[in-house]
Amino acid sequence: MFTMNKIALIIVLCFCQMATHSQDVIIKTNGEEIKAKVIEVQQTEVKYKQHDNLDGPLFSITKSDVFLIKYENGSKDVFPKDFNSMLKEKEKMDEQIKAKARKDAQFHYKARNTGAIWTAAGTVVFTPMLGIIPAAITATDYPQYENLDIPDRKLLENDVYVKAYKVEAHKKKRDKIWTHFGIGSAIWLVGTVLLYSR
Repeated sequence: MFTMNKIALIIVLCFCQMATHSQDVIIKTNGEEIKAKVIEVQQTEVKYKQHDNLDGPLFSITKSDVFLIKYENGSKDVFPKDFNSMLKEKEKMDEQIKAKARKDAQFHYKARNTGAIWTAAGTVVFTPMLGIIPAAITATDYPQYENLDIPDRKLLENDVYVKAYKVEAHKKKRDKIWTHFGIGSAIWLVGTVLLYSR
């Protein structure tokens, strides 16, 4: 059987529950939550009062800073354009990461074990017509993971960084292979001219 204390406790809990839900929540694009009473949603801003001071001053926030408004009645307003601006911000950050990766690859990647020496030697021995085959094959392969020379192992956790680094390292590897193919071809040509000029 319910006692008066239990009934009083249930009533207090019900009022507490109602009090916690009788407010609007403005969620900003940075994740911050503002407990408020939304007064008006305009084209460029949202006007509200603090939920614990409804007789207090009227505040406003730029609509572009608002991601979502949860109203006390359970309905929601989502502002998808703000999601687009967050996407643009992410793309901007990704571009900065890619730029760092390209710069790091230019500086740190040493292009070791690329097959460039073997390409040059094969071109000298077997003629440029045959030397072009290993050059083309090795130039299309991306550098081996263990040869990347990424300066900070923590950067390996960032897929955007690793992909951009590998692309830049591949360009450097490809340039080295074709340079060695050119050197091998030049040596073969000079050797052939000297051989037949005797």
